[in-house]
Parts: sequence; structure tokens; C-alpha cells
Amino acid sequence: MFELVQGGELFEVLARRPGRRLPEDATCFFAACVLEALMHVHSHDCLYRDLKPENVMIDFRGYIRLIDFGFAKQGISATTILGTPDFMAPEMFTGHGYGPAVDRWAFGCLVFEMLAGRGPFSSKRRQFGCCGPWVATDVYKRIRDCRYSVPRHFSPKARALVKGLLSPSDRRIGGSGKFGNHKVRDHPFFEATDFAAIRLQEVTPPLLPEIRQGEWIDQDLFGATAASTALAPRKRADSSGIELTEDGDEALRPYYGPPDVFGGFGPLSETCPASITLPKTKLTRCISPRQFGSR
Repeated sequence: MFELVQGGELFEVLARRPGRRLPEDATCFFAACVLEALMHVHSHDCLYRDLKPENVMIDFRGYIRLIDFGFAKQGISATTILGTPDFMAPEMFTGHGYGPAVDRWAFGCLVFEMLAGRGPFSSKRRQFGCCGPWVATDVYKRIRDCRYSVPRHFSPKARALVKGLLSPSDRRIGGSGKFGNHKVRDHPFFEATDFAAIRLQEVTPPLLPEIRQGEWIDQDLFGATAASTALAPRKRADSSGIELTEDGDEALRPYYGPPDVFGGFGPLSETCPASITLPKTKLTRCISPRQFGSR
């Protein structure tokens, strides 16, 4: 159970910025906060496995909270193929096992997105509203080949950090062990960062959320909410909780919380149909809502 975090998601912060990106000083601050959170998770022999801007919340002080541990796993090794495709490390697709290095890969993707306004492996098809398993396949091929381009406006230190993190596991900064985060923390990109002061929240954040005070809970920084989005009845579900179309096929719908939050109703995205019928593939259950333009 978290305290009330009203600053919204980092995803929404990026969406409201020109070019959907942050200046390097703000990126460095948020990246340092996320790195501290990952180090804490790994210190308890856990894998997080779902790092992305949607899972980074900002409190009223401007510091981050890591949320959604639905994909987290006790233990420093795993073989399950799951996560958000844009942030999954190439070794996660092999089925031969992986460790804490997959979180450092996702951390590199997060730093890239904060600086570039897009993910390093995002498919161009998504820019034209395309969605479906073939888009995830396109992303997978880019990840498998470590194929991405670094924008010219990246500083040399930022470029070196991203390239060091988004590389095959045997050449990735920190290697495959849980203590590799210390090597990331010692990278020149963070040379001006006081991690001890960040842990004590003594550093003034570069960005502060504008939260209205009153007797209500300000939801303006959370994007689509029950108060601002039309409600529609949810479709029937099978025993596993997966929503089904009338033909019994699996359907994907944008959804931001358990059913009881909206009294058995769920919000519909204005940019996504009520349901998208997909072929029954192994990727269907681990594709992120971001993949289908629902957020």
C-alpha cells in the first residue's frame, strides 16, 4: 500500500512536454531515482521486469515511486517471457534464462525515451495507428539485433550510457549480476549526481507537479480517468479473467485498475476500439496497452 501519489505518471509528464522529452538534467535526476529503486529491489533478490514510464509515479515533492510489481519475481533468475515488448531485453525472448541485467536494459530504454521522446525500438508502424502482433514482431526483431539509432542531440555521456546499457548481455554495463547497478551508478553520466542526497530527498527536483489543493483528489495529472472518460460495460470473462468477444476469442481492452474501482465498468480509450480480436499467439497476454495506442 502506497501513500497518495498525486504527481501522476512519468509517461504523462513526457506527454505534456515539447517533443515528449526532458532536458538532460531532469533526465539525470529521474534516472538516478529509478536506479536507486532498482538497486533496492535487486538487493532483496527480486527482478522487477516491467520498468517503463507508465510505472514510474511522481509524488508532490517531485520524487519517484516505482509501482506495479505484477511482473516482479522473487529470485535473481527467471525464464518466463513477459513484459512490455518495447522494454524487454533480447535474452528474455530466448527462453534460456535471464537475470537482473534485463532491468538494466529496460533502464537504458527509459533513459533513451526521456531524452529522445520515443523508445529506442519503437516501430514506425505505430506512428500511423497500426496495431497487432505484427507490430510486436517488428519490435522484437529490432531488439534481437540491437538495432537503434541515437539522436544527435544526445550528449557524449548520455550516448555512452545508452549504448552501454542497450547492448548484448555479455557486453552490457554491470554484466548479469545483481551488483552491476553500482557500475551504472559510477558512469560519467551521473558524475555530478549525489546519490546519498537523493536517498534522503535533499536534492531539489528539476520538475515539480502542479497539484491543486482542496477537499477533492486532483486527478488532472493522471491522463484518462473515470471522471473524464466515458464508461462502458465490461465484456464477459473466462475463468482466467481474460476478456472475451462474443465469439469466445480473446479481446484486448484498455484497462487501468481492478473492476471494483469503477463498479464493474472500465474506461474506454478514445483512440482505441472497444475490443480488438487477436489471433491466439503467445505474445497476446504480455503485450502492453501502449502497444495498441490505448494510452
